[in-house]
Amino acid sequence: MEVLILAVLLFSVYCSNLQSVEFQPDETFWIASSVRFDKFLMGDFDSPIWNEPFVNYEVRPIPSYIVAISQRLGGARTAALPVYWDWALTKDQNISRGAMPSNPVIWWSRLPMAIISVFSLLGTIILIAKAHSRLAAYVFTLISFNDYFLLHLRRAMSEAPLLLFTVLALYASYKLLMVIQEKSIKKVILWSMTVGIFCGLAGQSKLTGLACMAIPILGALILIFRSAPTSQIVRFRILLIVAGLVLCTSLLLFVASYPFFYQNTFYRTLGTFYFRNAVIQGQMKTYASQVILPPSRLNILFQRIFHYPIALDSNGIASSLFHWINFFIVAFGTAHLIMQVWKKERGWEKLVILLLGALTCAIPMLFVPFDWDRYYLYPIFFSCILFSIGISQLLFMWVSHIQKQIGENLRQRMGSEGI
Repeated sequence: MEVLILAVLLFSVYCSNLQSVEFQPDETFWIASSVRFDKFLMGDFDSPIWNEPFVNYEVRPIPSYIVAISQRLGGARTAALPVYWDWALTKDQNISRGAMPSNPVIWWSRLPMAIISVFSLLGTIILIAKAHSRLAAYVFTLISFNDYFLLHLRRAMSEAPLLLFTVLALYASYKLLMVIQEKSIKKVILWSMTVGIFCGLAGQSKLTGLACMAIPILGALILIFRSAPTSQIVRFRILLIVAGLVLCTSLLLFVASYPFFYQNTFYRTLGTFYFRNAVIQGQMKTYASQVILPPSRLNILFQRIFHYPIALDSNGIASSLFHWINFFIVAFGTAHLIMQVWKKERGWEKLVILLLGALTCAIPMLFVPFDWDRYYLYPIFFSCILFSIGISQLLFMWVSHIQKQIGENLRQRMGSEGI
């Protein structure tokens, strides 16, 4: 019943006023390339659509597949789709050439992103409740309505699918750690392949999603060497099974979900990463004013990431104060999780998965060259989780202290009255 109520609340907010979400010109790439899904379903792997160099190397397919399903359900056909946005032209020029989606097209393209974002947040809420407490889950629910999530998780872009498959990978990684403890090789194989599937889909939502592959592998490594003593051979065999299956399944699905890779597979797969690096190098020259310089990196990242979850729409001392409050609560939550894992408290396997998620997914994003807000999704998402746990633990400690003080006062009063 709790989950149902939270689902209704999240759906009512995330699925309303979708057309009021600020338009990002990059949305046109996923909206227009949704026709790839039709070719994928028909098995038309020789279509010219798989030979658009920039789009096929740079625009990941999973978000466009999800957009396509909704567009078809809404009756949006190929003729109604916009052309790709040309960043070399002005906004008016792009509008005149048909690069601005119509209101119905953009609504149907954003709707599935809002829906899967709700499922991502619900999955996170359930995971936090199981890993820490209901209070932490409710705190995260309130945080979920922040401006950052409501903007980036409702656009027809890659952020919503990336988050969905990341959350699924986190949950599957936890289940994998559970079956490792059961010492069931069949279940270890099953869950290793399952988490590999989610990692592959995360990678085809956005390349940074491939970082999810490290979560189950590192989690298995920590669990195996912190669990009950077993022979070195058994430990190494389980770790080898997990690492091998996660990596192979992830990469196989990464390729299988994208017909562009069916020809010259090795060359095009490596070319994807090379092309991404080349695009970044070109963007650093084109958008030099938006590149984060080394002396200012820490300050900029601190302001962007710790503007949430307690956000204050103002500048100056008050805003800076809230940034520091957010930072210290996140740091406290992180320290609390580390201590719980170190002590191997009950349910520590869920906690180690959350910590590894923050380590492998969020930290690498701190080194991106641009001060572009959508690049902060992982850091902000995991900082919101750690904040929820941190503030909840502080409240538990405060309530425990109050109860202790009341108990001591009662004992003193009863002692003075000779009771």
